Amino acid sequence: MKKALVAALLCASALSFAPARAGGETRGARAGARRKGAVASRVPRVGTIKDYPATGMMVGCGNSYFVPAGQVERAGENYVFLARHGGDGAWMNLDGRDTRLTLLRASGARTEYRAGATRISVRAEPTGDDTYSVKLTIVLRRGRARRVVRAVGYADC
Repeated sequence: MKKALVAALLCASALSFAPARAGGETRGARAGARRKGAVASRVPRVGTIKDYPATGMMVGCGNSYFVPAGQVERAGENYVFLARHGGDGAWMNLDGRDTRLTLLRASGARTEYRAGATRISVRAEPTGDDTYSVKLTIVLRRGRARRVVRAVGYADC
């Protein structure tokens, strides 16, 4: 029974591929290979946090707010990284979803997080500017792929 079911599924999946293309690949086989590699090693895109009030960062003291380094003039509430003092309760928008990051370790100016299979390293350094007093380098890694985001920000109270 199981062998018949497996054979039927294999036959059905083989029929769903498009005719062979140049180079001998089928459209489905080529897309499937691309998807497997992309899912395993694709680093999420970083966007602005969509539901800022839901993060809980609107209350209390010791919160840090960071905007993209290239968008300081029109920053408003376009935050790419939020965290409480010490790195707890950090949030980022990854692939269009506001995501709470799991704190792995905080030591000095470097903090490390995890969001699913993505490892996130945040390095902070002072800027000397009155408005945006901290400069961040955020490095996202998944497998061998990586993405670097630069941000500037400040802490309240």
